[in-house]
Amino acid sequence: MARGELRPNPEYDSTGVGASVQCPLCGSTARRIPRRALDRVVNVLWDVRRFRCANAMCGWEGTLRMKPKHFPRRS
Repeated sequence: MARGELRPNPEYDSTGVGASVQCPLCGSTARRIPRRALDRVVNVLWDVRRFRCANAMCGWEGTLRMKPKHFPRRS
């Protein structure tokens, strides 16, 4: 990669874990978008991320709660 070249941020392409998220209204793929200020406040209590439906006819946009990340137990 050339110096100064921008790389796409995978966090905004998907959930960040490689799993696709479906729109709760139409079932199409939902794409991750930057969070709003209120989303950041809610994120203190729950892990939420903002998505927008890829289907232009649907137009859904909103936050979805992510499953908690589990850490391996220490022996």
